[in-house]
Order: sequence, then C-alpha cells, then structure tokens
Amino acid sequence: MLVGNLERTELSVEQNMQQTLSLGIRGMREIKEGKGFTLVEVLVVLTIITILIAVAVPAFLAWRPNIHYRQAARDLFLDMQLAKMEAVKRNVNVGVILNEVGSCPAEGTAAPVPEPGGSYSLFYDDGSGAGGVRNDNIKNGSEETIKNVSLPKYVAFCDKSIAVNFGFQPEGLPFTAAPIVYPIELTIQNETGRAGLVSLSLAGNISLNLTK
Repeated sequence: MLVGNLERTELSVEQNMQQTLSLGIRGMREIKEGKGFTLVEVLVVLTIITILIAVAVPAFLAWRPNIHYRQAARDLFLDMQLAKMEAVKRNVNVGVILNEVGSCPAEGTAAPVPEPGGSYSLFYDDGSGAGGVRNDNIKNGSEETIKNVSLPKYVAFCDKSIAVNFGFQPEGLPFTAAPIVYPIELTIQNETGRAGLVSLSLAGNISLNLTK
C-alpha cells in the first residue's frame, strides 16, 4: 500500500510539473504574440523606420521647390481668370499689378532664386474715392483690393513681357494704358531652374505652360 501511495504521489507531482511547464510555455507564447515584443524585434522595427526616413526626407526636400513652383504658377493662372471674371461680373475694369524680382538665374540653371520672390495684386479699377482715377491700371483713391499674393519660398516671379500693369475690361478683354505687343507672358521660376509661363492673348485667353 505504501508503494502504491508513493507511485500515486510521484505521478501527481509529475502531472503538476507538466501542467506548470505547459502554463509557462503558453504564457511566454502569449507575451510574444500579443502582449509585448522582444528587444530584437524592437531594434528591427527601429532600423526599418530609420532607413525609410533616410530615403524619404531627401526626396521630399528635392520635390518641395517643384511643388511650390507648380502651385504658384497655377495660382497666378487662376487669379488672372478671377480678375477677368470679376471684370465681366461687376461691369468694371479690374487691374493687375505685377511686382517681379527681375534678377533670377537663367532658366534651367539650378541656383537660389531671390527671396522674397515678388508679388501681384488684383483690384477694382473704378476710380472710387478722392484721387481715384478710373481705368488707369494704377490703384489709387479708395479702389478696393480683391487680393494680394506673395510668392512662396523657393519660388520667384522672375520676368514679365510688358513694362506696364494691365487689366481686364468688362468684355473680358485685356487693357493696358500704353500699346504693347501680345501675348503678355509672366514667368515664375524655382531654384531648380524650372519655370512656369502664364500667357494672356489679345483676345483675353489665358494659358498655363509648366513645361518651359
């Protein structure tokens, strides 16, 4: 009987040990699969993130000037469309004042552009207020400003094909205070040498070319 009791006791101890070992292995598996990470796993993830940052950041910095220049050229194109539509809608001349920098690197040359990079303004050229002169393409008196735009960093308003300001008449046609040769061409350039060209024809057609 004593031997039998000892055998049962040994069997019980062995079963308890197996159960404890099983629970330990199961707990380690749960920690690994759902409740935590090993140091090696953490280091691997950090290494992958570091590599991705090292590749992505220089690429983003290289793309940024091109993104800004494209957006600035599109904004100028859309703002000229706005000036034309406002002239037609309000039945009044809308003037466009251009403030280019005029000292950019040659197109296709990667070099810093001036900063600030120039600006432009749209206004109702209706001669309102004391000292206001109607349809002279000069903002005077209390003529209302539609918007003022300064070009973003890395981009400059580098050139225009006319020496005077221009505007739009209620018929949607361009207007200048002095005779000029059309088309009117406005160039926006970035520090990688890319240039966007916004053109205005005698018939009032506005076009955008980002491949120049």
